Amino acid sequence: MKARLWGRALLIYGVALALRLRNIRGVLTEKRVLFGYDDPYYHLRRILLTLEHFPRVPAFDAYTNFPSGATIIWPPGFDLFVAALAWVVGLGHPSRRLVEVTAALVIPFLGAVTAVLVLLLAEEILGRGRWEAFAAGLLFAALPAQQAISTVGRLDHHVVEMISFGSMLLFFLRAIRDDPGSRYSFWGGFALAAGAFCWTGSILFGAFLIAFGILQLTLDRIYGRPDAGTGRSVLRVLFWGGLLLTPLVLASPGIGRESFTFLLLSWYQPVLFLLSAFLVAALSGALYAPSDRRGKMRAARGYLISALLFTVGVYLVARGSGGIDFLARRNPVIALLVESWPIWRFPASRVIEYFSYLIFFLPFIAVALAWIVVRDRFGDVRHNLLLALFLFTAVLGVLQARFLNYFAVPFCIATMWAFREVVDAIRHRLVSPATRGAAAAACAAALVIPLSPTLRASVHSLPNNISAELAYLYPSLEWMRDRTPKTSYYMKPEKKPEYGVLADFSFGHWITAIGERPNFCNPFSLAPWHDEPIIESARLFLSEKEAPVDAAFDRNQLRYVVLYGAENALADYARLLGAFPDEYLLRDAVTGRAIPTARFFRTFGVRLALADGSEYEAGGEVVPALSGFRLVHESPETHRRVVPGLSSPIVASYVKIFERAPGVRLEGSAPPGAVVRLRIPVTTNTGRRFDYLARALAGGDSRFALVAPYPAGSRGEVAAETAEITLPGCSLHLALSEVEVESGASRIIRCP
Repeated sequence: MKARLWGRALLIYGVALALRLRNIRGVLTEKRVLFGYDDPYYHLRRILLTLEHFPRVPAFDAYTNFPSGATIIWPPGFDLFVAALAWVVGLGHPSRRLVEVTAALVIPFLGAVTAVLVLLLAEEILGRGRWEAFAAGLLFAALPAQQAISTVGRLDHHVVEMISFGSMLLFFLRAIRDDPGSRYSFWGGFALAAGAFCWTGSILFGAFLIAFGILQLTLDRIYGRPDAGTGRSVLRVLFWGGLLLTPLVLASPGIGRESFTFLLLSWYQPVLFLLSAFLVAALSGALYAPSDRRGKMRAARGYLISALLFTVGVYLVARGSGGIDFLARRNPVIALLVESWPIWRFPASRVIEYFSYLIFFLPFIAVALAWIVVRDRFGDVRHNLLLALFLFTAVLGVLQARFLNYFAVPFCIATMWAFREVVDAIRHRLVSPATRGAAAAACAAALVIPLSPTLRASVHSLPNNISAELAYLYPSLEWMRDRTPKTSYYMKPEKKPEYGVLADFSFGHWITAIGERPNFCNPFSLAPWHDEPIIESARLFLSEKEAPVDAAFDRNQLRYVVLYGAENALADYARLLGAFPDEYLLRDAVTGRAIPTARFFRTFGVRLALADGSEYEAGGEVVPALSGFRLVHESPETHRRVVPGLSSPIVASYVKIFERAPGVRLEGSAPPGAVVRLRIPVTTNTGRRFDYLARALAGGDSRFALVAPYPAGSRGEVAAETAEITLPGCSLHLALSEVEVESGASRIIRCP
């Protein structure tokens, strides 16, 4: 029996692994290892830092949220595991390339483990050796819902979350079946503690277990059944989880061991696990107390203790802020992240892509499973758990798309359970073997046909691993790494570097991991020390005056601005600040196209992205130049932009990098009210030419001032010609030096 189970498990693991290795060539390129999206790049940085200070995982990083630096909210478990694996593979001295390859390849190997867990859970729920349990494992292996987080290069703790959750449930069920010595409960608690050591949100796993345990205990008591061991198993799993997590909290770096918060691995998680264990014990004792007088007193005492523990638990959950905001998406940054979108914001095609057309059978499967559970008066703990897991993960998936991979587990098991029920019902009504065989074949076809597009895609299509933004940003960030002044202490995260880089917060991890420069803001959220820079960056990009931007750059020691599609993010920036997006973009009622307002063209980000910081005409007005920023690099890839409000289409690079420069202050006198113009021809690294234009009006005292941010000659890959100053009655050409531009020197302008 065990040999057959091993055979089934290895077969499913092999299929799941092969499907998750399909994109290996697109990730392990000759020049670089391309990790997927944003968070994997910070995991990579943290793994490299861990290897630099092995086995200590850094809990603070001065390169994150510069200039203050930030406490990292991720627990250390996942990064420590990958770092340890790379350390072993590299015999204690792994190269950078070996670390990246190991980190990219470990993900599909971990992801395939979940498919085996589905097989084992299905066998525990549906019966040992059942073909439908094996089919559930194969179905899960092929579904994109979990493949999306477990292909090569998707270096993120998401891949271990369901391993922890599924293992805990598997050992919990086995503990109910046969656990006289608490062996399975111990391993269930170990899985729970390991999950919390990798992701703080693993508190959800414990929440599910205690809710299910209390509900099952109550139903068993209502229907007059003896305690089947559910309460005992829940108690033991939670107790071991809290107990095993305690030394991990003590050993974890940073301020977590001094804190009580959801945001960090802290005393919040083990205390709630242990409190829940005592709550189950008290409630179980109250529910199953004898009916005599002493028993009634015992029951009353148990209910009182249960109420007290529940009240304390609610207080502690509320005190450890962050978790409810995370689930409810009340945090404005979380609300912007695609992985946190509710399912109704996704097109139906995306959900079908994740789960195949079998998703349309979902309501019938849920109703059938609920009917069976109710019919049996909630007597079968395994079916009850499947229904509870089905509903729990469905709610999580509806709230946030990141939990859809959780839902894939009960979806596969329940689908194959329903398929078996249908096949058995039809076959029992038929007499001859031939008709039974035909009916079974018809049922199989009914299952395979809606699955066929998904199965075909799982075999032939290559999963996307790199975002469109990163495809263009990567070379430009490498340019930043190699061609801008190097900052200090890159591998010493506790020490502050010299300057930081402003960009859209979604690019922050890439700036640090690829560009090797400190980021001002990044996708980390929930914690105030992460949220505040994101809000501040939105305020800067929407600023319509240069003075506040200059002051913020000086205050925060920022030197560069990286832009990619900044003009497309204005609506999100407005939401972050509590403003109305239609102040910047109006929706045409007929075409549905976004029409920029005059304020759109006056914002700091748009002035850099569309006009290179130069003066330009847009929206029926002249937008003044930005005097303190100069273009130092742009990507060679361009796209043609037709922007309503501009007089003609523009051809813009996808990526632009600007440097903060004090510039040369050009001062002089002219007739009051006279217009003084500045023109500097600039040639970029791609060969594109543009004129930096600025103007000033002479005041009533006949004085004027302009600032020129470009010196004459080549600086790096961008070259500028002499500055041309046009005054009433004369025109001057000035050769400005780099020393003057960087020092903010002044020049007096006089007509000959």
